[in-house]
Amino acid sequence: MKLYFLIGMPACGKSFYGKNISDYYQLNFIDLDKHIESIEQTTIATLFASYGENHFRELEHRHLLELTKNINQDTIIACGGGTPCFYNNLLIMKTLGVVIYLKTSIKVLLERLRNDTTIRPLLNNAPEHQLNLLLEQRQAFYEQANYIWDTDDNIITQFKTII
Repeated sequence: MKLYFLIGMPACGKSFYGKNISDYYQLNFIDLDKHIESIEQTTIATLFASYGENHFRELEHRHLLELTKNINQDTIIACGGGTPCFYNNLLIMKTLGVVIYLKTSIKVLLERLRNDTTIRPLLNNAPEHQLNLLLEQRQAFYEQANYIWDTDDNIITQFKTII
């Protein structure tokens, strides 16, 4: 059984590409944020607003550990943008499987966010400024991935090289 973790900035396409890759290669797919929302019976935005980021990151870490214990087939997991940056999650993911950073320019992220209705707690009022700040904080984590794929390229065919 192999686990493939997709990481990257908000709106880089982790869920989109994860679902498409899983359909193409007939693999299981899990969106970690959707999994958390299902178990906690509330949205990520509500968790952030009610309890703060620190509590959410602890919760995210616990769900990542529990989720990966119960997987028994090849699975792609789309992680939240901050998942690899807290509680040694990146090391855990690299120990359990393959980590793929979906690298996307700020310009493309902004274009995608303009048409996105998802509430993203860390991008409230100034998305360009916040994206630059988040990338600055997270890039060192992202670049430790096993693979770095530019989302301008064909992600689905790139996946074939590691399956």
